[in-house]
Amino acid sequence: MPAPRKVMLLDDGSYCEVIVFGDVEAHDKFIVQTWHRTAVIKDGKIARVFYGYTYPAFPPARQDPKAENFYRALLIFANYWDKQLRDFVAALLPDNEWVDMSKHAFAKELMVRPAGVYPKYGAVDRDYYGSEYDGFQDIFTSSVYTNLEWGRFETAKQIIDNYFTDFVGSPISTTSASSCRAIVRATDSFRDGANQTRVSLLNRQHGGSPTSPTAPLPREVYAMSPVRGRRFLRQRIG
Repeated sequence: MPAPRKVMLLDDGSYCEVIVFGDVEAHDKFIVQTWHRTAVIKDGKIARVFYGYTYPAFPPARQDPKAENFYRALLIFANYWDKQLRDFVAALLPDNEWVDMSKHAFAKELMVRPAGVYPKYGAVDRDYYGSEYDGFQDIFTSSVYTNLEWGRFETAKQIIDNYFTDFVGSPISTTSASSCRAIVRATDSFRDGANQTRVSLLNRQHGGSPTSPTAPLPREVYAMSPVRGRRFLRQRIG
């Protein structure tokens, strides 16, 4: 999760400041462990401060964390997200907040994708988070295209590899160019225009042949089995 900061003004001119962020060292698959700091600020100085971790303290079994534990976790959190978004292309826009918003969008995508790769259409169960929505092609095409445009080639490759692995079936025929079919919704994944465009774009932006770096992928790749297709892409784009 991101690190939201909330400020609540009080009548005497002081204010309460709340900072919450996820524990990036936790290993829970779906539960987000969180660090908290709530402070009362008066005349620009901290008058009172309280630290927490996920659940309220319940002495003596569970104590509130110390300040040094909170700030250590905050530093690790910042370094973690800097690493996750290190390949985010530099952009110069009239307002730098637009760049921050774009970077935040990639962080949000990583949060809702298990392991940062597996697709999820929504964020809450029964509100498009069920497994029946995972293979929707708009998740694949929008994510791959956006990551490519912002220079996140490695992430795009991982998303393509995951999609071909989990959502494209084995070939029906070894001779038909439309022999590989998507498991979810689409009738013909490899010949679907959007999917084909995204794979070709990755090849052109981050691969291609030495003599023709903008050469499109050969048509044969769209008739390959998922295993052969992944092997070809790895050889082609590294």
